[in-house]
Amino acid sequence: ETVAADLPEPIDVDSRKVADMLRDRFRAEVTIIEAHAVIPQTLSETISYTDILRMVSNDFPLFTYRLTGGELKKILRDPGGLIISGPDAGMIQGHPIADQRRYKICSPQSVYELLAKKLGRDDIDYTNTWRTLSDEIRIDLIDERIMARHDFDYLERRYRFLADLSFSNFFDQSEVERGDAMDKPPGKPAASYR
Repeated sequence: ETVAADLPEPIDVDSRKVADMLRDRFRAEVTIIEAHAVIPQTLSETISYTDILRMVSNDFPLFTYRLTGGELKKILRDPGGLIISGPDAGMIQGHPIADQRRYKICSPQSVYELLAKKLGRDDIDYTNTWRTLSDEIRIDLIDERIMARHDFDYLERRYRFLADLSFSNFFDQSEVERGDAMDKPPGKPAASYR
């Protein structure tokens, strides 16, 4: 199957560029993939799906999930062969990494399992996208061609909104009886109730 036949210029593809593309496609703040997940290659002219399959060495499904800033800092201290797109000098999108804030992460299943083990957690909720790196590269080359960009700084300028909401609840249990000798209802001032 021919994926792209009209590339205006060659596209250099490697794990870093694919990680940046995944950040865009899944609107994730951080993408984490193995350094060897994509064999560096220059794509030009006609590209088939077979060409994509040859350059991708990790074709596990992609997961999205959330990790706290503290957990992310722990991973950043010892990345161990991982490409991490998003954090830069302790900042994400121009804001310091907050220990308690939860950040949206995108990674292949194999990286998710590695991180869960590294963090000592087996309860990280995730969403399985049921798509692989090969699928995402194919879709990108057919559609938006995000990987053809030379600059991914726009990802740092994306609008980000965080709201802390506090809710309270007031509950009053009472009995209501009908009659001439009614007392005032609970919570009502006696002087104004008639």
